[in-house]
Amino acid sequence: MKKLLGTVITAALLLVGCGEADKPEATNKVEPININMSLVFTQNELLTQELIKVSDKIRERTDGSVNIKVFPGGQLPVYKDNLEQVVNGANWIAVEDLTYLGDYVPDFAALAGPMLYNNYDEYLALMDTDFVAGLKAKAEEKGIKVLNADYMFGFRHMITNKEIVNSDDMKGMRIRVPQSQLFISTLSAMGAAPASLPFPETYAGVQQAWLMV
Repeated sequence: MKKLLGTVITAALLLVGCGEADKPEATNKVEPININMSLVFTQNELLTQELIKVSDKIRERTDGSVNIKVFPGGQLPVYKDNLEQVVNGANWIAVEDLTYLGDYVPDFAALAGPMLYNNYDEYLALMDTDFVAGLKAKAEEKGIKVLNADYMFGFRHMITNKEIVNSDDMKGMRIRVPQSQLFISTLSAMGAAPASLPFPETYAGVQQAWLMV
């Protein structure tokens, strides 16, 4: 399940001032921290529902002092513009895949490459390496705190109306892909003619015909 990319959330500790002994203790009201969470997935999708549950738990356990507002379905900026909000210092959590981190730490983009892993365990093993830890540190220097990259959103596969055995079988085929330069470049290198498709239009695209020859 895809999880979160986000900002370092810093809250100042507000101390109660001490007055004279015969005066009542002054109290300072702590204003809640409001954080926007933006994702492209729709309201009814499982990922969105789980993120809403998590944000509700955080609000409950912090007595309302940390209020994460979940905005699904592209209500707020998504993809590249989503991550830019994080970099610009907004109170913001961007739910995106690693390809968009590649704009700031180029090696990150390769980690989300299509057909790169044989199984999820291989992906998890890579995420637990010193190499990836170094990439996360570089991202933090750019203002991006990677909260978690151990997401799973299905193994990369293709839905076609003919059998695909190797890259030669894709020559000239028009295939819809995510709006990611990595996916576009990969499928182009395999000989296909990729056409990017916004995620909210995926289901309609499948109904019309995922593959166009």
